[in-house]
Amino acid sequence: SGAFIMKVYNGEWSCSAFKDGNYIGRMSQKRQISSPVTNFDLVYNRANFAVIKGNMINESGKAKANIMVGAVQYDSLTKKNLEPQYIAQTDADGNFVIRVERRSDQPYQIFYSDENNGIIEGPNNIAIGPNHTDVGTIIFPKQSMVTINIVNAPEQENEVKLHFYNKNTKRTSFSSLIHFNGNGTKKLRMINATYIVTAIIPGVSKKSEELTLANADQVVNFDFGSLPSKTINVKVQDGENNNPLAGVEVEATDAKNGLFSTGTSDVEGNTALQLFENGTYNLKTGKNGYLSSNARV
Repeated sequence: SGAFIMKVYNGEWSCSAFKDGNYIGRMSQKRQISSPVTNFDLVYNRANFAVIKGNMINESGKAKANIMVGAVQYDSLTKKNLEPQYIAQTDADGNFVIRVERRSDQPYQIFYSDENNGIIEGPNNIAIGPNHTDVGTIIFPKQSMVTINIVNAPEQENEVKLHFYNKNTKRTSFSSLIHFNGNGTKKLRMINATYIVTAIIPGVSKKSEELTLANADQVVNFDFGSLPSKTINVKVQDGENNNPLAGVEVEATDAKNGLFSTGTSDVEGNTALQLFENGTYNLKTGKNGYLSSNARV
């Protein structure tokens, strides 16, 4: 037995317990936390748990260490994964042991991932035995090196978000940020597959390329220098007397594509919002003491 104390924000929480990296218990229901002190009682009954174990190697037969491996039950009726998911990590020899809870007759599926690749689906339809279930050896898929080059990004921007959408598994395999000053490079080892790679300058622009990896290194270049600058000129007036209104914050947003631009009106009530993509934008103004105003352009 034991006790713990932690500070959290008010809201709905569930409580789980781990020992030596293995999940060993959880609350059966979520709890709403709003009072200064909330008590959770975790009861660990070894009979309620079983073990899924296995080993992971690469295509050359070498152990794959530090790979996140998980197990989850799949509901064939709702077509959804059941909570919770049970997580472990491969050791130096590629071995993993996942302690799972006996909650229903639904079989388990293994999934795994490294720092570059998103969720990779492993063996499924795993029935839990009386004590432990050995899924044997899992071979980590072949990988290739990808070099992403960002060039000629707008000078005021210093961040690009990368998304890799795996067309084979229909999952977003990887997301990352590149920090740079006009240019940037990111190198990744990705499993062989066909991807849609998207580079996004938050609020400004995005570009996509299709990439097929098949045991050969690839380079993808995203050149943002071809972006034509577009300007929305906005004039803000006082609604009562039509006089120019200074210090008004103006924002143009294309929510569908995650694009936006902001500015503040000058003494003449004018501001210019710089954009790099065609689209339909919602304009919104804000200033203390005034009601917000909206327009569409």
